[in-house]
Amino acid sequence: VACYVPSGSRLDKGARTRGFTSYLPGLTLPMLPMVLAADRCSLREGQDRPAHSVFLRIDAASGEVLASRRAHTVIRSRRRMGYDEVERFLAGEELPGLADDVRGLLHRLGELSAVMRKRRAEVESFLPMALPETQVLCGGQPPVLVGLRKVVASPAHELVEEMMLAANEAVAREMQQSGLPGLFRNHAEPDPELMEMFAAQAEMMGMGKKLHFDSRLRLVRFLRKLGGDSGSRLVNLALLRCLPRAQYQVSNAGHFGLGKAVYCHFTSPIRRYPDLLVHQQLLARDLGATPRPAAPLAELASACNAREQNVDQAAFAAADRLKLRHLANQVADQASACQEGVIFRVAAGGLTVYLEEYGLMGFLDIRHLGEDLWRCDEKRLALVHRHSGEKRRFGDMIYVRPLVVDTVRNDLQLAPAGGPSAF
Repeated sequence: VACYVPSGSRLDKGARTRGFTSYLPGLTLPMLPMVLAADRCSLREGQDRPAHSVFLRIDAASGEVLASRRAHTVIRSRRRMGYDEVERFLAGEELPGLADDVRGLLHRLGELSAVMRKRRAEVESFLPMALPETQVLCGGQPPVLVGLRKVVASPAHELVEEMMLAANEAVAREMQQSGLPGLFRNHAEPDPELMEMFAAQAEMMGMGKKLHFDSRLRLVRFLRKLGGDSGSRLVNLALLRCLPRAQYQVSNAGHFGLGKAVYCHFTSPIRRYPDLLVHQQLLARDLGATPRPAAPLAELASACNAREQNVDQAAFAAADRLKLRHLANQVADQASACQEGVIFRVAAGGLTVYLEEYGLMGFLDIRHLGEDLWRCDEKRLALVHRHSGEKRRFGDMIYVRPLVVDTVRNDLQLAPAGGPSAF
């Protein structure tokens, strides 16, 4: 990609301005022109494509990466396969028209990625946080809302993830060892006060007693004990809110979430400018040219961090608005439609409630509960009834009904499904 988009070119300046490909429901806004993103720089079945490849030598028994090297190559893809297709194959389904060598390669990759993931869990102790994603489905032209779909991580996704992680780490180590200026992907440790709050939330959910997450290993051991039920997913979501955003930086500081000492983004130069920048730096050195110095890269890193956050917020906001539209459509003829929710946050003004079916947060104002009947106990993360002492706290399931569904302001206001007395 760096050969098509050289540093300082008009294409490079455009990609730098956009920063990232933006994926909105029913709409993709590419970082690079479509002739590059979807054709010239994209691997196409049965066609030769120039590529920047990372070759990994891996111990098949242990999953350890023994060696790596980069090369400028030409790739001809034998078969294009989607995640669903690979998932069915790995589950044992016979796929017609699959060549024997492709079939054998997929088997080997599936087995190897599982061993690599097991090794990462043992050696790097990555944070095991597999949260299902509620995707918005759109169809037609122009795109219209079709519905929602829950997506969970599958062996097919993990296969690709393991190879990308290994390639990214190999390139990061090469940059670090050679002193080549580039962008590292760093993830800082969470704030201790936020982790204390998370520990209190987990205790409220009955996930343990006297929990302390003052070390990374303690946190990992706790997360590994969680199951796949809604309560465990809520705890994972609460932890996600306590973790800092990963950042692009010129100096390496390690990645807390992955448990890696050094890491960068290399595998997506079509859709992420930090990856493209790393490709440009490597290509310049490979060709005997002068790479960019570190000083201007620091400014680019800050710009990329801001643009990434902006793109993420836009995607989340667009998805939430369409989820609200879907919710509004479902309850349009049922003003008192009952929804199952879980208390996610307690404050003096009311409750933040998570509707897992929709992947939405809504707010239940304390005035709808009888403002004079409940008080907020912030230490215990609970609303306490002034007369009976009854509590409503983080993790409690409650039934609510949509009171205000505002797709313009991205606002969901809730009320108790059966009125204050039912709450």
